[in-house]
Amino acid sequence: MYMEVLINKLRRYGLGCSMANNYFGCLVYADIILLSHSVNTMRSMFAICEQFAFDFDMKFITQKSVVMHVGERHNGMCAPLMLVMLDEKEILFVHSLKYLAVYLVAGKCFSCCVNSVRMKFYRTFNAIYYRSKGINTELTTLHLFKSYCLPFILYGTEALSLNKSAINKLDNCIK
Repeated sequence: MYMEVLINKLRRYGLGCSMANNYFGCLVYADIILLSHSVNTMRSMFAICEQFAFDFDMKFITQKSVVMHVGERHNGMCAPLMLVMLDEKEILFVHSLKYLAVYLVAGKCFSCCVNSVRMKFYRTFNAIYYRSKGINTELTTLHLFKSYCLPFILYGTEALSLNKSAINKLDNCIK
């Protein structure tokens, strides 16, 4: 309920990204992601978040806060972003970040990295296969595969736009 106030405030000020009259300036689940088209807009969004934290006696965990560029100038250098009111900490620029078990990668276009997903899949599959080979029934192995392995590959894919390379990597896991 608290976060709804922050989202509405950011939307009302017109800060962040919008597409087809839908506001995408911040994504909120367990953590918050702020999306902006410029560093100056991001600074304004930070100021609103800091005032919100002060007004509602909340605390943002600044040690987990990072900035990532996506777009033509993803390798460009920017002036540091600071969270002034919270603890005057400079926010680091990163090339990838993890949000809800999905790794987002900086680049010219929005993309995701599936390497960690593949490792979890293979680790789980190998454990199941090793333990079930004494059973000698393909049906049991297939059921365990569907129940325990596929969720690693499918998690978040309905919300992501995976490129052809990522799809092929995940498809090869299943093959």
